[in-house]
Amino acid sequence: MKRKWLLLLIAAPVLFVAGIVAFGWFMWVYEPVPNENEVEEMVGADDLTKFGEVEGSYLLTPRNYGYYDDEGIYIVKQYLDKGGEYGDQYVYIGEGMRLTDSDERAISQVEAKYAERLLQNHYENLHVISKHKMHVYRDDEKVEED
Repeated sequence: MKRKWLLLLIAAPVLFVAGIVAFGWFMWVYEPVPNENEVEEMVGADDLTKFGEVEGSYLLTPRNYGYYDDEGIYIVKQYLDKGGEYGDQYVYIGEGMRLTDSDERAISQVEAKYAERLLQNHYENLHVISKHKMHVYRDDEKVEED
């Protein structure tokens, strides 16, 4: 009888710790990916290709997910299935326009702003060659353009 109690006293904490470790591991590796069909329906595009997690400040949260097709890039909320304030909002980045000499000042500002981060990631040869318009949509209505 004492042996059963001893095994129970040992097994209970071990199972508890194993459960916490398993939950922690799951939370670390779990990356929610929006349903591709829902994204295609929301943005009105077909045959989107996902390219992964995207950071940005145009949606309500910084963690987003990116898709692209021949027309442009679509960025949606990573937790799209949560709905509510996160549903039916996306950013569309269309085809870029060639830069001109009049854009030189803006290019210098962008390069200066991100110079340290680019050097840290070994992107010394990265050059700005085009500019793009971003359109933010909420509930099928354009709410912002940049």
